[in-house]
Amino acid sequence: MAAIDTDPTRLSTQIVDKTIIMGDRGVLLAVLDGMGGAASGDVASALGREVLLRGVHEATIDSLQDLAEALGAATVQAHSAIRDRAAVDSSCSGMGTTLTAAGVLGDQAVIVQIGDSRAYVLRGGELVQVTEDQSLASELLASGRLSPEEAANYEHSNVILQALGVNDRVYPSITKLALCQGDVLLLCTDGLTDMVRGDTLSQTVRDGADDLRLLAQTLTTKAKLAGGFDNISVVLARCEGSELPDARAEPPSVEPMKVASTPTAPPPVRRRLEIALLLAALFLMLAMAGVIILLG
Repeated sequence: MAAIDTDPTRLSTQIVDKTIIMGDRGVLLAVLDGMGGAASGDVASALGREVLLRGVHEATIDSLQDLAEALGAATVQAHSAIRDRAAVDSSCSGMGTTLTAAGVLGDQAVIVQIGDSRAYVLRGGELVQVTEDQSLASELLASGRLSPEEAANYEHSNVILQALGVNDRVYPSITKLALCQGDVLLLCTDGLTDMVRGDTLSQTVRDGADDLRLLAQTLTTKAKLAGGFDNISVVLARCEGSELPDARAEPPSVEPMKVASTPTAPPPVRRRLEIALLLAALFLMLAMAGVIILLG
């Protein structure tokens, strides 16, 4: 069973998040959170979704490694497609999108991460985040420059280190996850996790896991009531099937995968921080331009 809910911010009727559930040859779940001036964030997320779907659909997938290669190649292709569109259309300059995708094949999932949308797994009543935010706040937290409390309230928490279409190259994080009977996968954009955090998010997912459609609506409603200043997208799926083992006592954890279709090493931390600061400056300029247009 799977469910999707997407809701625009209370401050805007434009939706730049895109979601995917595809289940003909296995399952592909994804969320994409577009960014950029005017309507270009919507263009970026829609284009990323289109290329990702096409890449996976056209690939020959007979194994988990095949799935990882297909997702990795499609991610790089999506990155190039967004950059190419921006190069020929000035209204799309600076656009980009996050991507968090989970391809499920048998009792395993391949997870692809670009940016700060997230994937979680609910197992045995515990909600565990299985992606790492590729954000400035997360990088500073990992390096010890911010405490967990400071990172949660960091003023530049929206600055990400990677986005499809923004950097010269993109370095997808690709991992695999062993699934169990009854696992619930949650993929979401930061419109949810910025508003519904920690124990509140865990309790809500745990209490609502019996009805995923209602749970998706409940999560977006809670995010809106908490402020809802960003678009909110939620994808939920329950893992069921005879090939899945019974739930294990240990929490879910991911393992990195080597994928030939993608660059093998991320940029150094210092370079990533420089990119983050450049992105912050770019998005500030775009926001100021939007204000000038509205006031003009």
